[in-house]
Amino acid sequence: MPILASHKEGLVYLEHAKIFVKNDMVNLAKREEAIEKHWTIPIANTCGILLGPGTSLTQQAAKKLSKNNVIVGFVGGGGVPIFYASQSEYRKTEYLQAWIRMWPYEKERLKVAKIFNNIRIENIRAQWEIFFSGEINPDKEIDIFYKRTLKSTNINELMSSEGHFADSLYKLLKIHFNEPNFKRIRKTDKKEKLLGTNSLLTNGNYYAYGLAACALWTLGIPHSMPVSHGRTRRGALVFDLADLVKDACVMPQAFISNSLGHTTGKFKSEVLENLDRANALVCMFDSIKNICELYPEKAL
Repeated sequence: MPILASHKEGLVYLEHAKIFVKNDMVNLAKREEAIEKHWTIPIANTCGILLGPGTSLTQQAAKKLSKNNVIVGFVGGGGVPIFYASQSEYRKTEYLQAWIRMWPYEKERLKVAKIFNNIRIENIRAQWEIFFSGEINPDKEIDIFYKRTLKSTNINELMSSEGHFADSLYKLLKIHFNEPNFKRIRKTDKKEKLLGTNSLLTNGNYYAYGLAACALWTLGIPHSMPVSHGRTRRGALVFDLADLVKDACVMPQAFISNSLGHTTGKFKSEVLENLDRANALVCMFDSIKNICELYPEKAL
């Protein structure tokens, strides 16, 4: 029996390695000093593979990965940015058809966006308690966000409340970790680099985007059919879905890792553990499936 996509490992990041087929299995080879070590990649239990600098992929291995519905992405050092990702359009259509029945109507998109916000809130409550054991309590901020979500009458109002909510969470964290000058910066001049917590946030968020892309691709729903982020923004549904877990799993870890002086590699391994602990991929699959069940044929 094949492994359910929602129960597979999320993402695997590799660099300075060769991926090839041997004995009808996909293998990974890495050279450490004078020794070349080999491992078997469990492709039946893998959703996506990110190939960083110094990696090579044989045609035979690509065929095997495609057959097992594994997304392959070519990325920069550390996993970002994504330069290219494989996708096949030969997917089941049941979830796409349900999504299409909902998507043209702003009232329904707003309804789904509010469902997403409630799931986001649940994840933050659960994961922040694990991170901080009550030392940082976001209940007040969550309550305000929840009430604003309920009162929102259009997507613009909802996105505004999301922005205020994110800022309120950043405020809690920067006070706790003594970063009074912290301000979220997403883009800088090409000649400059993001530093400290900002850099970690940007790097960590890409893992949430990767999981969201895996979930949507597996279910056959295009990334260009969002409910919250701009309808003309490329990949906007990926951002909608990633928001279910970003504030819960990535945001706190960025402040923690910066305060502890973690390397980028250490931070990323912590983020992956956080996403796994929170069952982030399962959450994304279940959220999309449950929403699609609200829109059976002739529902609208």
